[in-house]
Amino acid sequence: MSETDNRSNEPKPADILQDLTEITQEQFNALPLATIADMTTLLKARGAQIKALSGILTSRSLDRFRAEGLKKLGEKRFGSATIKNEDCKVKFEVPKEVDWDQDGLAKLAALMREDGEDPATYMTVKYSVSEATFACLPEDIEPIFARLRTESAGTPKVVVTKET
Repeated sequence: MSETDNRSNEPKPADILQDLTEITQEQFNALPLATIADMTTLLKARGAQIKALSGILTSRSLDRFRAEGLKKLGEKRFGSATIKNEDCKVKFEVPKEVDWDQDGLAKLAALMREDGEDPATYMTVKYSVSEATFACLPEDIEPIFARLRTESAGTPKVVVTKET
């Protein structure tokens, strides 16, 4: 283990964390409980810091590449675009999020039952229709479903990786 605390001969919690994978269970068992509590507090603080830094990195990456990513997507409202820049590859993605009108689907399910059709063939109890099912609906009922469907853009994502 690394440095020791100036107030005692005990190693500092931060140093123990640094070496945690290298200390034995016996060495860990010999640590004062206060040191373990301090390490737990440090980890929580570092976790919060990492989460905050990750949010900043994501936000700034989106700000940096949003315009170029949207330009590459062109007329598409959803999808992904690859931007090659320097020796890196940037993947800009706008996922599609779909919501369904629950009242409308409930009414449609009742009408389908009245007509002898099983609505479970096309929708789940939550009144949702999978994209795969929607894409394969028969032509005569697809427009009815389409009126009950709303598409919106999800949260854009950016992943920057080095080209190998």
